[in-house]
Amino acid sequence: MGQRMRCQPRRRRKCPTDYRRVYPEAARIWVAPPGGSAHHTGRAIDFNLGGPVSRKSVRMLRRTAAYRWMVCNAPRFGFKPYAAEPWHWEFNPPGFNHTLPPVVNT
Repeated sequence: MGQRMRCQPRRRRKCPTDYRRVYPEAARIWVAPPGGSAHHTGRAIDFNLGGPVSRKSVRMLRRTAAYRWMVCNAPRFGFKPYAAEPWHWEFNPPGFNHTLPPVVNT
């Protein structure tokens, strides 16, 4: 696993390497605002699928054995993939009122 539960107050702090401040346009696309991420609630997790975590590696990561295992087995445990990031999975069991974007197969 690549992430732990994120602390919301910690994300509000400003620092010189704050992605939202240094790259504001990119941050609007790739970084959820404080309180807007399922990571801070503990419902989302980023898995190490055996390759680099970046937009450039999405296709490669979707071909890994780890990703294929997740696609076949994660739903049994209430996890669903996030379409744009194969490493990102959210806990969303049946009856849990949270909608995720559709999975994009490439």
